[in-house]
Amino acid sequence: MTMEGCVVRFADTIAYLGRDIQDAIEIGLINSDSEVPERCRENIGTKNDEIINSLIIDLVENSYGQNHISYSKEISESVKEYKEFNYEYIYHNENLLSQKEKIETMYKILYKKFLDDLRCEDKTSKIYQHFINLDWISKDYFENSSPAKQVRDYIAGMTDRYFETMFKEIMFPKRVTTFANNRGM
Repeated sequence: MTMEGCVVRFADTIAYLGRDIQDAIEIGLINSDSEVPERCRENIGTKNDEIINSLIIDLVENSYGQNHISYSKEISESVKEYKEFNYEYIYHNENLLSQKEKIETMYKILYKKFLDDLRCEDKTSKIYQHFINLDWISKDYFENSSPAKQVRDYIAGMTDRYFETMFKEIMFPKRVTTFANNRGM
């Protein structure tokens, strides 16, 4: 794997690890951050910003001046334990799995919509506003990836809340405001 590929893998882990814990607490899959294994709480934290900070600092400290990228042994073991915890209590949670079919349907609808938007070059689409037109994304990425991959990457980067918001924007009709509505009738 290239160094760039390694960076992407680490960035992905850093991005989702804390966000998934916070989302799970928010929707009640986990009652509180005290359910997170003690070693994970102590070494990495439980809030998204703590986790991002801890992992980035450790990664930089252990990779600077090296010809490889890695966490310290202690953090690496904590990340592994965090992932195992997430799989057991979040990703394989019965309450979440019962919604799998609905989520897959939502994903397919968003995927088709954004792929159509790319093919039609609909510059008003959220995929352009929140992904394609971002200055910090490499132009090489867009030249070397298919529209299908770009849509998958865009959706994969969404938070649960943003995913739901995009689905509602696409599928739910907008309320029509009339003079009578403005007067409280």
